[in-house]
Amino acid sequence: MADHSETQGTFGCILTFPFPWPCPNRTEIGRRGPVTLLAEPSGSLTLQIASSAGEVQFQSCPLSFPDGQTTAFVGASWALPDNANMLVGQTIVLSTDQEYRSKIPAVASISTGVPHDLRDFSEENAAVLKKRRDTLAGSKADKKLKPRHREATPNEIFEELHIAHQQIADLLISVEAGKPYHIAGLLRLLRFTITDKKEKPLPLLQMCASIIDAPLIVYVPPISAIKTPIPMAGLETIAMAISALPTPVTKNAADIDIWLDSRATQLDGRVFNQRELINKVASSAASHFDLQILPEADMLRAWKSGMGGVNLDFLTRYTIAVASAVRDIIPPVLAAKTTP
Repeated sequence: MADHSETQGTFGCILTFPFPWPCPNRTEIGRRGPVTLLAEPSGSLTLQIASSAGEVQFQSCPLSFPDGQTTAFVGASWALPDNANMLVGQTIVLSTDQEYRSKIPAVASISTGVPHDLRDFSEENAAVLKKRRDTLAGSKADKKLKPRHREATPNEIFEELHIAHQQIADLLISVEAGKPYHIAGLLRLLRFTITDKKEKPLPLLQMCASIIDAPLIVYVPPISAIKTPIPMAGLETIAMAISALPTPVTKNAADIDIWLDSRATQLDGRVFNQRELINKVASSAASHFDLQILPEADMLRAWKSGMGGVNLDFLTRYTIAVASAVRDIIPPVLAAKTTP
């Protein structure tokens, strides 16, 4: 998230730090608007802020990561030209404020994870499974075929999922091999596979899971469907953590429909859930050339991260994260299919 004016602002995000640490060379690990976050060979972080008066830099104390590969919250605030504060995890690593400077350790030992990161979704998971089951049963009871049409068989429906899975897997390989222009294809496939209900009761993956009455578990932070905007002018947020397996940030087992209904982004006081964000971006940036660009697509493209030595915008990182999770939860559904 970021909120900034010419001389003051805030910055916050969850980062996976490069490993091994420290980096052998100065490495950009995050960038948004005038703010760039750099990892130094000394093990410290540099908060670099550009303004019309010039570039200002503030340096943190050295960091260490005893858990190895570490993911943690990074937050910063500043009032140029002289004031800045930075928090990594729960540790103050930079402050020009005399009150907090004494709390900065000589070396900040940062543990992996984020605070308050556990939530039990078991009741919501059961409710989502029942809702899909009821939706499928209701669609069968109310079925009305178009003239000269026949009903698709379960085998045909699962074959569509099998093809989509192959396409997602192949496009991910291409993107990770340095071909980011395949992101548009991945976004279209994600919409087709997990959010599009056009002329069918459920999206393709959820339809197949309902036929075999199976859950679709992914691992997420303690997400919420609350869409009340955070009352801060200019605030931009993006929630993009999702995985097919538990990680230090995604510890909670939740059905993918719970994640799709969870808060995804805030921009100009408007809040969208993950389902809405995928549909909006896939329907615009990934479907056709448009002279009118969605602000959500602009925001995702403007946020940058140079993690792993590769400078990618957040639209690419978001799409890779979601597509990777979807790719990995499809095979159990395909394997559990029974031939009628």
